[in-house]
Amino acid sequence: MAIDRRLPARILIGCWDSQLSLANCSFINRLTDSFVDTLTMNKLAIELVAFAPAPTQPGQEPPPFWVSMVPLMALMVMLYVVMIRPQQKKAREHNDLLSRLKVGDKIVTSGGIVGTVVSLKDKHVAIRSADTKMEILKSAISEVSEKNPS
Repeated sequence: MAIDRRLPARILIGCWDSQLSLANCSFINRLTDSFVDTLTMNKLAIELVAFAPAPTQPGQEPPPFWVSMVPLMALMVMLYVVMIRPQQKKAREHNDLLSRLKVGDKIVTSGGIVGTVVSLKDKHVAIRSADTKMEILKSAISEVSEKNPS
């Protein structure tokens, strides 16, 4: 009888009538999964070691310190460009939106409330939504849906 080697979580179990059948075993599944995870981590560690500076031969000078810092600096620049700069731009745009807010503008809050600005204070805004007047923080305003024409 041929054993299917593509499914490592299958094992052979003998029955009373001496027939062999394939069955799942949860312990083997968990063991196989943890083994695969371990192999993945080992592969990652080997790849990271491959980027380490090569050991120097006897009589040869080691590379300068700054050579090993170049990849780290490049990573920091990429992090700034990809994550930090867009967040700062979004915060600047939100502050501009709040500074241009006027009475009569229709707004949408971060909670989804749609209303019209009734009055402005330093950190608070009074809005009217349907028949309800509410006072909310300026920071809770997510967008201005309609500007007041005046």
